[in-house]
Amino acid sequence: MRFDLKTTNPFSFSSLANKRNHVFVKFVVCFLLLGLAFRLFLSTTSLQFSSDSTVNQTQISKNNVTAECDIFTGQWILDPSGPFYSNESCQDIEGHQNCMNNGRPDSKYLYWRWKPRNCELPKFDPQRFLDLMTNKSWAFIGDSISRNHVQSLLCSLSQPSASGSEGFTFFVGWVAFLYCLVLPLRIVFERPLGLCPKPYCIKRGSPVPPFYRLLGHLENDELPPAVIDASFMAEQAVMVYHDKEYRSKKWHFRSHNFTLSVIWNPFLLKAAVFEDMNGVSSADIQLHLDKLDTLWTQQYNSFDYVIIAGGKWFLKTAVYYENNTIKGCHYCPGKNLTELGYDHAYRKALQLIFNFVTSSNHKAYVFFRTTTPDHFENGEWFSGGYCNRTGPFKEGEVDLSTVDTTMHNIELEEFEKAVAIGSEKGTTLKLLDTTHLSLLRPDGHPGPYRQFHPFAEEGKRREGDIICIGWVAIEATEPLKLARRKAEEWLYIKNILAVAVMAVIGWSKRWLWGGGDGGGEEVEVVVI
Repeated sequence: MRFDLKTTNPFSFSSLANKRNHVFVKFVVCFLLLGLAFRLFLSTTSLQFSSDSTVNQTQISKNNVTAECDIFTGQWILDPSGPFYSNESCQDIEGHQNCMNNGRPDSKYLYWRWKPRNCELPKFDPQRFLDLMTNKSWAFIGDSISRNHVQSLLCSLSQPSASGSEGFTFFVGWVAFLYCLVLPLRIVFERPLGLCPKPYCIKRGSPVPPFYRLLGHLENDELPPAVIDASFMAEQAVMVYHDKEYRSKKWHFRSHNFTLSVIWNPFLLKAAVFEDMNGVSSADIQLHLDKLDTLWTQQYNSFDYVIIAGGKWFLKTAVYYENNTIKGCHYCPGKNLTELGYDHAYRKALQLIFNFVTSSNHKAYVFFRTTTPDHFENGEWFSGGYCNRTGPFKEGEVDLSTVDTTMHNIELEEFEKAVAIGSEKGTTLKLLDTTHLSLLRPDGHPGPYRQFHPFAEEGKRREGDIICIGWVAIEATEPLKLARRKAEEWLYIKNILAVAVMAVIGWSKRWLWGGGDGGGEEVEVVVI
């Protein structure tokens, strides 16, 4: 990310007749720089200590409460620090997920974090995660909820990282040291102390001060823009693949050789789906209950970690096939077919999926995420249902619907069978049972705000425009409420100091060289 800032130096010290004032100002700047460097050093040390403490506490937590702590049982508690990222800081949030930009009036839904009943979740560290994922690959395979999940992870990984602040502290300390070293020498010798031999390096007819030489990386007597390295920014992923509809995508974190993929595959079975991007169907889904979709199975061996999920798409009207023969359907009145039900199809699908995973020679680390409940009230998506709550439910205030309970029970039953088989074959299977914690967040959906200011024009909103199952992208569906304050402080300080340091460099032409008033000198700052 680059910020180009061009400014004209309006400062002139020609009016200062007394050289003592010059010396006083120089010493003030010297002590300010040293003080700032010291403050940054203390903050970095404190931050590092806090990080180490978190790791230690996490290790203690693992050792002491593993047996009794279920991280998926707990409650949502207020978190004043807010989300780790916002609709402005993350470029992966799509328009229909951008509730704030689309006019949602409340914002309290941003200030909750998941608190397990008997333990604490460690803070998410983007840099540590990327370091651990060096030369690895992740894949999220499922429907739009999986896409929400990967977007949340991308947004979290692309935020400022406090772990790089040590380098910036060193940079500021080095500038302070150089300035305070040159200052007394300038006072003693009363002459310029440049690094360029005479004739001095020239830019716009004026000598180049030493700091430009050191920080601007002067080459061939040309003065390029000074460069401030924002090394404590976490790495930005590069999209290297997307399908025609931008449903399946792949990103690459180059410096870590880490690949992150999302494969849109709502059934994980071979299926013919006749829906457009707005969810409007032109024909019934044709679903093969005995065949997995090769879109994901052919890529499976390339992934080190896989998160598989499904669920809600099995509630749609579908005709079921086995051995390329119609066996029945779900919700297909008038077709003279046997009603097999969504539960029959979902169980068959999970059995086929888990059998593939446990039988594969490729031993990936596989997570299975459970179904996500919807929060429609007073109807369904097609019958006037809505979700307008602004806060989470408390324990006991809401129960799973009959449909969600059925799907969740099928998931737990089939997963337990798969784990037993997988343990004999060396397959690692882990359960992400996020159904309950998702149930408690009715405020985490776009609702009508998937559209831009949906109530601005009377009659503009259509039936079905309210989304009460997908999640707003700035609210993670997993318990990953992340600490961000320190990281953002470094970002703000970095930009301010980049300008301040360049201003000091420009002013040093008068202070350290004793010539020129600095008026009209154009200083270009490039922050990368």
